[in-house]
Amino acid sequence: MSLQRLAIVAALLAATTVAIPHGFSAFFDADACPSGWGELNAAQGRLIVSVTSPSVTGVTVNQPLLDQEDRSHAHGFSAVVSVPQKDIAAIGCCNNEGAHHGQYSINNNTASSTSGYPFSQLLLCTFQGHNDTAPVAYGTIGYFDPDVGGCPDNWNPMVDSNGRILIPGYEQGGSMQNGAAPLASGEDRQHHHNFSISFPTTDVSYVGAEGCCDSGPAAHEDLVVASTADSTSTDLPYVQLLTCVNQVPTFNHSFPADALTFSTISCPPGWDVVNEVSGRFLVALPVGGSPGASFGGDSIPSASTENPTHNHHISGSLTLPSVGVGLASGCCGNGYIGAGTYGFQGHTSDDSELLPYTMVPLCRNSLDSGRGSYLKKGTAARASLKK
Repeated sequence: MSLQRLAIVAALLAATTVAIPHGFSAFFDADACPSGWGELNAAQGRLIVSVTSPSVTGVTVNQPLLDQEDRSHAHGFSAVVSVPQKDIAAIGCCNNEGAHHGQYSINNNTASSTSGYPFSQLLLCTFQGHNDTAPVAYGTIGYFDPDVGGCPDNWNPMVDSNGRILIPGYEQGGSMQNGAAPLASGEDRQHHHNFSISFPTTDVSYVGAEGCCDSGPAAHEDLVVASTADSTSTDLPYVQLLTCVNQVPTFNHSFPADALTFSTISCPPGWDVVNEVSGRFLVALPVGGSPGASFGGDSIPSASTENPTHNHHISGSLTLPSVGVGLASGCCGNGYIGAGTYGFQGHTSDDSELLPYTMVPLCRNSLDSGRGSYLKKGTAARASLKK
């Protein structure tokens, strides 16, 4: 180790510690907040989006989640199906087996689908006292109650995560971000899906020949319904909270039992990474919710900045009206679409809402690792569901 690094370590070890500030908020692996702390009601059932300006803290988007709710959504869509023309040597009336060519509109909704994001729900508690004597390590990240007017002394706004969601990282430490643009204040991010579905049609023939001069019939072929579904959000709820980072150079870190704290660097001495929720989006425990429960998609892998995706089942029908042809059905005027109703079904493209996130270590006191853990129970329950 270089002399410079030794000097930094010595400074950290010798530095004066900073107390837990009023309004500091953290997740707990518990079903009730400890003495002197209270549940942050504004966050219940919501993701937390970090902001740096006190003027936009407390802003909420969408309705809170219920216990373990993997919220679903659907998209409207409209499409035009082109049915090509094919002439026949006849005049109109009175064989109505064939369909009329033209442009036909379809308006419908996709089936509902969930977002594909992985979630874990945990109790979020706020320190309600003033100048607690418990020390806080350098690099500790804190959410702050909306009533707090700004970052406390010796704390700086977490600028690089403004408009982003903090999610627990893995053992390697440090932070990573996905490529999604930060959320604007109050933004309910939109997304859309493309689709292209081919479906067969019936073939009819006439006792006649193809050609002039009845131009009403349609050529027999598989038809395609293709479009882009309407943009919408996944309806995931969040609350914006002022997020600050402790700048006091100390390794000392002391919190009530079962506290879980984010860090910009790595877990302080005596604290371990909370692996049970690595790569998952944390939801502040909903009213009446089960602490530590995980639901939704698979965890984002280690050293990855992927964006979870989803798709939607899509179905509908198209009715092709008949066209009168002055010929009987039979040989040898072939290759015309029959009139009637045709169903189609398939899936949209896989797409993501592109929620912006920063992956950083979530830390737990090593002494708490052996205690009864709601997170461990939630992890075991999730594993059993996959068997």
